[in-house]
This record gives sequence, structure tokens and C-alpha cells, in this order.
Amino acid sequence: WGTVRVLSSNDTLSHALLPERLRVLFFTHFPFYDPEYTHSMSYSPVELIRFLQIPSVAKYEHITVLRNDSGALRMDDVIDNGPDIQSYLAENPFRHGTRILFLGTSQMWGSGAASPNERIAAKVSFLLNSGTSGRNIYVINASKRGSNSFDLSSSCKDHLYLFRPDLVILDLSNNDDARWFDKGLLSLLEWTRSIHSKTLFVLEPNSPEVDKIRDKHAIMRNISREYHVPLLDLNGYLASDTVYDSGFLWWDLVHLSSYGQELAAEFIAKGIRDHFPSNFEKILNETNDTR
Repeated sequence: WGTVRVLSSNDTLSHALLPERLRVLFFTHFPFYDPEYTHSMSYSPVELIRFLQIPSVAKYEHITVLRNDSGALRMDDVIDNGPDIQSYLAENPFRHGTRILFLGTSQMWGSGAASPNERIAAKVSFLLNSGTSGRNIYVINASKRGSNSFDLSSSCKDHLYLFRPDLVILDLSNNDDARWFDKGLLSLLEWTRSIHSKTLFVLEPNSPEVDKIRDKHAIMRNISREYHVPLLDLNGYLASDTVYDSGFLWWDLVHLSSYGQELAAEFIAKGIRDHFPSNFEKILNETNDTR
């Protein structure tokens, strides 16, 4: 923590060094544990955030919209709530084409990539648009770090429907509890069908060194078969000998490096084209009609 200095009467917390502000916070402003009590006390995280002056909206609370209206990839950050999405769509209406909504955890959000344009969703956008004269495929990455199927289902019903996605990619497993995972998936599937959207399941991968999601992958496979939802085994693909030994794929046991995300994007983009070719035929026809 470095050197701790004593605040003089002329000092203010806004100018104090972070270590000193934390010291003051924990030893002066917050209740501390007293062994005579039967439990410890603390204020809510909101108070901690306010005291440390952390911005209320962090980067991961944004939705990334990737557009190709002019033939060049453009990334827009939209705050993850209804009014801000409505405002964005009013100023940036989507033209004719296909809207693809990505829903996942920190892995699909892009943790581990060296830059935003090296994340899975950005790479998928580039790959899909490169085959359609660079026009009219919109990729909307509404994945959230630390989320699960229930969190995402709530967001979908509350405001993500405003994007009117044609295709929803569900890349889940890591953060869900296996006991309730089927209910979360079915809630999302019910939502996609209520808005007449197609759905694609992706088995969220882990590094082969861990084996904590096999039971949840089995749940996704069962629902895929029962409800006729196409499924991509991204976990099996990345764990295959030729891919796993091809380079530095994983930053840790859950998050992919830029190279790993590039391979994942290629696999997912191919799966989208293979399972939903009519969407891209429609876009090509619309492109030709405008010439």
C-alpha cells in the first residue's frame, strides 16, 4: 500500500492518495469487527463505490453494437438499460438486414482480448459482413461479466427486446447452477420464440485442465434435442488436439486470449452460416436490389 500519511485539517479525501483513503474508509468511516459482537458489520457496496468515487457505470455495463452500414466496422457503446437503448435506436436506426444478439458471460463479453476489436463478437461481425459486401449484418453483444441465464433472461424481457434480434446466440454454462440451468435456458428460449427470433446454443468452453461444466453441457444438449435448437460444441472444438496445440489460447481456465477468441469467432461464424443460410441469402438479395 505504500507510505501512509496523516491527513491534516487542510486535506480533503478527494485529494488523498488511494491507500490513505482506503485506510480512512475502513478504520474511520466503516464499522469494524468487534469480537464482543456475534457478527461483523459493514456498509453496502454502494457506499464503498461512492466513497472511492468509482464511476457508477462501468465499461462492462455497456452493450456493444457493431455496425457496417458504410462498409467499415463501427463499434457503438450503449448503456444497458431501456431508455438508453431507445435513444440510441432513434438516432441510429438499423437498415434492412440481420440483427444477431450475443448473450453470454465474461468470456463472450471479451475478457482476455488485447483490444475490443479482437473480441469474439467483433471478429464474428467482421467475418459475417466480409461475405456480404460489408453491409447490413448487425452484431449486438449484450453479454455480461458474472451473469447467468436468469440475469440475461431478465434483461431480455426488460429491454433487450428493443433490438428486435433475428438470431440470438446463447453461449452459457460457466456461471449457472446445474440444478436450475434448464429453467434458465428454457426461459431464454421462451423469450426468443415470443419475439420470433431464431436461437443458436453454444457450449461455453473451459480450458481442458478443468472439468466443471460437463453436466451443464449435457443439459444444453438435452434441451437442444428436445426443442430442436441448433448447437455448436465450441468446448470440444477448442479442446481438440490440433486446435489446443496450435498456440496460446487461454489466459486462465475460463477466459480466452486474443488468439483463442479469433478461433472461437471463426467456429461460431461458420456455424451461423451453416445453420441459418437463408438469412445471408436475404441480405445478398437486398444488397443486389439496391445497386
